[in-house]
Amino acid sequence: MPGASADDDAQGAGTGSGALAGVQRATAIAILAALSIVIAVLEATTLPGIPLPGVKYGLGNIPLLFGIGLVGFGDLVAIALLRIGIAGLLTGGLNVMNLALSIGGTAAALGVVGLAGRARARALGPRAPLFTLATIGTLMAAAHVTAQIALASVILHAPAVFSYLPVAGTASALTGFVGGALAELVRKRLAARGMYSHDSKAGNES
Repeated sequence: MPGASADDDAQGAGTGSGALAGVQRATAIAILAALSIVIAVLEATTLPGIPLPGVKYGLGNIPLLFGIGLVGFGDLVAIALLRIGIAGLLTGGLNVMNLALSIGGTAAALGVVGLAGRARARALGPRAPLFTLATIGTLMAAAHVTAQIALASVILHAPAVFSYLPVAGTASALTGFVGGALAELVRKRLAARGMYSHDSKAGNES
C-alpha cells in the first residue's frame, strides 16, 4: 500500500467509509481480530493483575485502535465483539456478569470513536490534537470503566460503587493513553516505510 501521513491516522475516526475494500478489508479485519484476541488472552494469562478491581492493561485494544481509519466502524464493532467472546471463552472469564460489563464498556468506548469522528468532521480541523490515537485511547478507556461502574451499580443495586470511579477512571485513562501511544507509534513506523495507508475519512462504516 502507498505511504500516507501518519499524523492524520487518528484524525478520521468515525467520519466516512473505510479505506480498504474487498479482500484487503477482510484480511485486515481477520488480522486485527486475531491480534486483539491473542493479546487479550496473553494479558489475562501471563501478566500480573493490576491491584485495582475492574482495571486492566487493555492491551487487546491496541489492534482496535490501529484499525481506526483503516477499516469501517462496523468492522471495529465486530472485532471488539469477537475479542470479548473468544478471549472470554479461552480464559474462562465468560459469565453473564462479565459479559454484560464487557459489552457495556466496549459500547461506551466505541461510542467515543464515533463521537470523536463526528465532532472532528463538523467543528475541528483534520489535525486537531484531540484525535491522536493516544487521546482516543485515553477517552475510550475512561468511557469503558465509567460504563462498567454504572452497570455494576445497577446490577448490584449499589450506588456506592460510583465512589470508586475517580480511582478506576484515572488508572484506566493512564493505561488507555499508553495503549493509544503504542498503536500510534506502530502506525507511524509502518507509514514511514510505505507499509500503511488509510483514508483520513475512515471509521464510520456500519
